[in-house]
Amino acid sequence: PIGDPKGLISGINKIYFEIINEKNGISKSLTIISVTIILILFYITSFERCCLLDGKTITLRNVIISIVVSKIKRFTERTYGISNLEQLEGLIELSEIEEANTPKSITGMESIYLPKIEKDFPELNINELKRISEKFIIEYLESCDSNKIISDVNYMSDKVITLFKTKIEDTKQNDIHFDSIKVHRTVLGSYEKKEGKATIIFNSSLEYFTTGTDGVRKKVQDRIKTEFIYIIDSKKVGNVKKSVGLNCPNCGAPIKKVGHKTCDYCGAGVVDIVKKNWILNNLTQY
Repeated sequence: PIGDPKGLISGINKIYFEIINEKNGISKSLTIISVTIILILFYITSFERCCLLDGKTITLRNVIISIVVSKIKRFTERTYGISNLEQLEGLIELSEIEEANTPKSITGMESIYLPKIEKDFPELNINELKRISEKFIIEYLESCDSNKIISDVNYMSDKVITLFKTKIEDTKQNDIHFDSIKVHRTVLGSYEKKEGKATIIFNSSLEYFTTGTDGVRKKVQDRIKTEFIYIIDSKKVGNVKKSVGLNCPNCGAPIKKVGHKTCDYCGAGVVDIVKKNWILNNLTQY
């Protein structure tokens, strides 16, 4: 009879690690394989039930777990000075807390694109459009809890409307709820003018809380990219909404030239049209 099975197992483990640490190359691999097989067979055949590190029954699965746990302990102790898994779990938990409270980084390109936008759209207030973008983002998540689109669909492309509906359906099926939505910051990501339209992209960092089927409320840091388009020439634009702000409110003539303050046909002011003509064309979490 063996008086101290746990002590014997620990001793064998110690010898095992000393052997494999002294070998190199092929001999090390062969030693690991052969000693591991012998060790497992010894564990299984020598004891029917005994305490294995954590007091569990001797099985092939628990023996393998024993070896893996020992390796993790040795690695963490050498690398981080952590002597037990409880300390490691504590560090992981602290890391998760820090991640949940640190806003995600976003990159702004105002210095490059803002002068171009101001030249093409002198009446456009870019900060106002940023606030509109943030409003759409908040309403995008709030719509999931309302089970309906709460944003003004007149200023959304069909693609975005479909995106909202898909998000609502997904969260409804998975029973996910959003609350305490807060946008940290929004920056200008890019600007482009071609093929009958101008495109502005904003990058936003935000946080919110989610609650799933398990009832656990979790804080999430996220990033969302919004794309706004301005239709310059409706003849060159494909399948997007062409009716929003494309015509003079006075005479109904088409407005095709970017940045004009007055209608080319009747001379009526079109400043408000320039502001309202931006349509949300895409919204992406990244």
